[in-house]
Formats: sequence, C-alpha cells, structure tokens
Amino acid sequence: MKNISRVIAEGIGKGDFIASGCFGRVSQHGDKRVYKVARLDGTAVWLVRCFAIQKRLGLDHPLCDMMPEIFSYRKLKNYRYEVVMAKYRRVYELGDGRGTPEPALAYSFPGYTVSGIVDAVLGVDEWGVSFSDDLHRGNILYCDKRGWVITDPSCASYNRVSKGAQDPKFNRAKRVVTQYGPQRRQ
Repeated sequence: MKNISRVIAEGIGKGDFIASGCFGRVSQHGDKRVYKVARLDGTAVWLVRCFAIQKRLGLDHPLCDMMPEIFSYRKLKNYRYEVVMAKYRRVYELGDGRGTPEPALAYSFPGYTVSGIVDAVLGVDEWGVSFSDDLHRGNILYCDKRGWVITDPSCASYNRVSKGAQDPKFNRAKRVVTQYGPQRRQ
C-alpha cells in the first residue's frame, strides 16, 4: 500500500471506486482505508475538527465516539478537500428499512442524539439552526470495533459551518492541539 501523502499528491482515481454523492467521490485505499475528494462543505469542518480532537485525545477517548478515524486531511485551492480515513460498512440495503441506525443511535450516546453529537462538534448558526442536515443511513456507517460512525453529516456552506461554536468540551480538546501541538510525553 502506498504512503498516504503520496496518494494525496497523486490525486483521485488511484484506487477502485466505492461510492459518490452530490459533492464527492470515494475510492478504495488499501483494504482498510478510503480516499475521498469532495467539495468544501460542512463535512469538511466536521472532519477537520474530528481530526484535531483525535490527535489530542486519541481515538479511544469517549469524546471521539462516532467520529471517523482520519489519517490525513488536506484542503485544496479550488474549494475542495481530500481526506484518507478508515473504511466502514453499510448495514442496510437500499430501499430497505431494516438495520437503519437512526432509532438505536438516538439513545446510544448519553446526553446527545445523533444530530446532537454533530451539533456539539459543529455548533449551530446564529438562529440556532443545526448544521446536521445530511444525516441519513448512507452517512452513518458501522465499524466492527467502535460501533456507529458519522462520516458525512453536513452539506451546509463551509463558511457558515466554520463559524459555528462548538460545545466547550469538544472545543477545548481541539483548541489545545491546534494551538500548542501534540501532548508531550512525560
């Protein structure tokens, strides 16, 4: 398997196509990773903030529940982004309501609903409207080790979402790593 930075440098089309949506395309990157290129939107903010929180706290921390494992992220000049993240699986068939995660997820994270988790990380706009406008079965996937993972929660404007205020506990974890770098070993 190629180095992640090399795959990003070479661009899309280097792996087998997996899926696409209105704004992006996902390709295979080895057996356990995917490579996504998409338009800069609310999901880009979600991924950046999740990546920063994971670097500070580690993926096993309870605040990282339902966040995708991100290996590399890069913002491009033409209002797009590239990301390499873990590969997750769908647990439903198109047009089939069986296995849908939404009802079970609403009670699986103490104190939050599914959209509440996204709202805690992305914030809400000045009128209190949620940025979690793209939560559906195709964007909530399953990890055999960690359970449900929210991969693509928002298609709102990148500029609007990036101004959203995070829940203080998520914001502090992100802020510490981005301002002071990774935690030092003692």
